[in-house]
Amino acid sequence: MLHRKLIEPALAQLKGERAGYFARVLQRLDEDPRVDVAPNLVFLVLKEILPLCPTYLPARELVDRLLEFVAVNQARLNRAIFDPAYVEERGEPEELRRIGGEFVSQVLNVTLQRFGDGELSTDEPRVFRFDADSDPDDFPYSDDDLGEV
Repeated sequence: MLHRKLIEPALAQLKGERAGYFARVLQRLDEDPRVDVAPNLVFLVLKEILPLCPTYLPARELVDRLLEFVAVNQARLNRAIFDPAYVEERGEPEELRRIGGEFVSQVLNVTLQRFGDGELSTDEPRVFRFDADSDPDDFPYSDDDLGEV
């Protein structure tokens, strides 16, 4: 797919689990006929979100959300990429960054909600820390045998 070339340099910068996750996302995009409606926009948004997007949702769900987001924001995306500043200077338009940020924010909100509901897990050990809000001497579990620190 020619539009995939838009993100290959950004994808090459990814390492480890993030690279594997987005490789699965690309595989799903390659197989999904909905991409054909606006492939340039889908891959532009994907390129924008690669470094920041949480990777906890299943790849299939991220693809579904991405395609829906692009469909809803197609007019805004077209305005952003046809902005004279983008066309003439060949830079990343501010509006494209803003739109990508909105998508990342949506994914982040869903991810955090699912963590809160116990539907997602990072499989990382939990760390609990206890401390006093203001004065360490007020901490109820101080060890008097330690003396002054």
